[in-house]
Amino acid sequence: MKRALLNLGQNTLGNAFNIAFLEGVQVKLIAELIDKLRPRWRPEDLIRIGGLHDGGYLVPPDVDSYDLLISPGVGESYEFDRYFIEKKIDSVLIDPGVTLPAIPHLFHIKKNLGAN
Repeated sequence: MKRALLNLGQNTLGNAFNIAFLEGVQVKLIAELIDKLRPRWRPEDLIRIGGLHDGGYLVPPDVDSYDLLISPGVGESYEFDRYFIEKKIDSVLIDPGVTLPAIPHLFHIKKNLGAN
């Protein structure tokens, strides 16, 4: 009976999320993985970085402790990225269609990461 319920749960999850479970994987390990993937911050703890109208993101409050920012697709505004650059955090900005200033901590890669 336990095995039938486990198979039912695996089939339901597999169909819902298009994932497969390997034989012998313990449910406890799956639960631990899911717990590790959960957000660790409450929405009200997040801070907003970026422009007022575009290019803003909600990030964890410990963002100043990061060593590197990789920003694929800069577009019209790099206000978000500028926050890290001003904090002297190395920032790799990847976008072929923009011109960015040559300043410390900003590394610009003019490459398209899209499928085209």
